[in-house]
Amino acid sequence: MIASVLKHQAERAEVRESVRIPGPKPLLPQLIGLAMATAVAVYFWFGSPAWIEPDPIPPPPVEVEVAALRLSMFVQAQAIENYRAANGRTPAFLEEAGPPRPGLTYRRLDARTYLLQGQGDRVRLTYTSRDSLPAFLGAAAEALLSGALNR
Repeated sequence: MIASVLKHQAERAEVRESVRIPGPKPLLPQLIGLAMATAVAVYFWFGSPAWIEPDPIPPPPVEVEVAALRLSMFVQAQAIENYRAANGRTPAFLEEAGPPRPGLTYRRLDARTYLLQGQGDRVRLTYTSRDSLPAFLGAAAEALLSGALNR
């Protein structure tokens, strides 16, 4: 019995020696990869390379901005005119005629007339209800379409 246990122990030792368990992997390649990734991240974070940042979008031409403001004022004036037709007077506040368009201010002059001012980034326009609305709008729609198509 002891002889069989010793024989079994010797066989197991022989098998253990024939099967090699790999040791720890070398760390140098991993450290080099980590250092390279860190260097690239620092370059992108602090260097802000020009080739990765897009060019800023240029502002639209002034003519297009004027046309867009005229069109916005036209739509708002139409809402005021609809309110006046339905109620027989101009609204006391712009909100009475519907949601106000951004960049526009309204001032009621009397029960029939009003002043509408529009402020863009580079332009300021004024419309009074005494003026012709189609003449105020002019060729704004065509200017907007041509400005959008020429880009």
